[in-house]
Amino acid sequence: MAPSSHFSLAKWYLDCVTDEGEAFVGYSASLRWKALSLEYSGILIRRSTDEILTKSTLHGGRHPDITGGSVRWDCPSLKLKGEWKSRQQPIGRTFFGSSDSPLNWSCLQPHAVAEISVGDIGTFRGYGYVDFLNLPAQPWKLPLDELRWGRFLSETDSIIWMDFKGPSPETIVYHNGALCEGAQVTDREIVLGENHLNLFFEETKVLREGTLASTALSVIPGINTLLPARMLNTEECKWRSRGFLRKADSILSSGWTIHEVVRWPHSDPPDNSGAPL
Repeated sequence: MAPSSHFSLAKWYLDCVTDEGEAFVGYSASLRWKALSLEYSGILIRRSTDEILTKSTLHGGRHPDITGGSVRWDCPSLKLKGEWKSRQQPIGRTFFGSSDSPLNWSCLQPHAVAEISVGDIGTFRGYGYVDFLNLPAQPWKLPLDELRWGRFLSETDSIIWMDFKGPSPETIVYHNGALCEGAQVTDREIVLGENHLNLFFEETKVLREGTLASTALSVIPGINTLLPARMLNTEECKWRSRGFLRKADSILSSGWTIHEVVRWPHSDPPDNSGAPL
């Protein structure tokens, strides 16, 4: 691929939590920028024993595909086969559309039944979630200081939230596919802004934490010379929690939650993104 200043990132996110609370998180992405042309797939697993396992590949990774109401992911490099069967209709939205860095979000499966097999690690069955991001601009230029994102799935409910802090603040919460007006997001609970419903968390376990350079991006050779410090030093913490949907003092449903906080540095040291590749 010829060097180009054009940036594009297409990223799949897929997850599943079993009844016992074992968590599977998968990523599959294509990145194009300057002389960099990258196909990446990786998985993160937290067992009921609290053991955390990770696997990734830059070679031979295959992206998921959509067939009818199912998303299938067959990635031989990770010894992975998975299928997510939809229980709810897709939803989507474009964030920061008036900025130079629009973010196109497609939640292909807000609530799915998932079954994933990973080589000799084992099989994971439970409720799952799938979304797809298309970012045609450099992510370190997003008008963001902080993001809270999460999803909660039970037998009867799905709740998805995104809380953006920074120059373009916005709070988005969906309950069973419907946008909740007046919703609020904190680290401890999600207030749906409708009928006095709120979601709160217990049994919280860390899935991953650290700077992107030390976590999600660490498998890319020479990454410290390819991306600017604001991207490399972005901090994330991802959790798995038990979630309870409550109205007043009554519990309406319970299920598993995957949620995270991402924080961008307030200031960026000299940009190294112009370094020769």
